[in-house]
Amino acid sequence: MPDTSVPADSNPRDRGSGPVSSARQVAVAAGNSHSTTRELWRPAHRGGKAMRCMLAVALVAGSVFGSPSDTTDADHGVRRGETTMKIYYLEIVTTEVDSVCAVYAAANGLRFGDPDARLGNARTATLPEGGLVGVRAPMHESEEPVVRPYWLVDDIESAVAAAVDAGAELAHPPLEIPGHGTFAIYIEGGVQHGLWQR
Repeated sequence: MPDTSVPADSNPRDRGSGPVSSARQVAVAAGNSHSTTRELWRPAHRGGKAMRCMLAVALVAGSVFGSPSDTTDADHGVRRGETTMKIYYLEIVTTEVDSVCAVYAAANGLRFGDPDARLGNARTATLPEGGLVGVRAPMHESEEPVVRPYWLVDDIESAVAAAVDAGAELAHPPLEIPGHGTFAIYIEGGVQHGLWQR
């Protein structure tokens, strides 16, 4: 797989509001104004970087795996014909590949396969709805751990153009991975976002 890491000069922590502000907005939007949630995102918090990564994994995993109390589209006010967002690929970059796979397997019943060279040697597991979770090591020294969801789109070129027109910074242009589809990465709100077209 081509290098999907974001260059050091595009580090989300160096842009705009950063993860502190974004996390607070997410917590408030979710109706969680507890100080403990916000404390995890304060840079001075002991182990803050690790805690921010763990909270990001939990938030994204909740949207990918769901929970026993998941509600239907009708419960969320989604009408037929409206677009719904689906994560097709959840990429986790970590120096602890085997332990992350073991935790996901234990907590969610996933079965990870051997490394897939087309996905940066990520160990992947197929999700019940057809998406993938991929856990891989950094591909170079400057690549930091990240949890990057790739949203499934019908037309990646149009989706990238719309994101850029709305103010996002393109970090990786659309690139086809034979046998998997086409991906792109953009940065907005201090967060890396992926798009995926099958």
